[in-house]
Amino acid sequence: MVIITNNLKVLKLFVENKDKTFTIKKVAEVLRINYKIAYEEVIKLEKEELIKIIKHGNAKVCSFNYKYHSKIVEIEEVRKQE
Repeated sequence: MVIITNNLKVLKLFVENKDKTFTIKKVAEVLRINYKIAYEEVIKLEKEELIKIIKHGNAKVCSFNYKYHSKIVEIEEVRKQE
């Protein structure tokens, strides 16, 4: 069994919905986690270039960045086990 951190939960959401965009608020709602935690995890994933953030007005809209990373392999392993 693999322990899924909040970071991996956020990434998994984007991998499973590659063609969709989410605000950070929506990420927090879908995953049922605190907004601050969702924000911090999204920022970490952006620094790793796994997701892109585009500012629309006051909202930050996030989308999956189609770039290979070892975390993507880790997420696919988790998805296989489910």
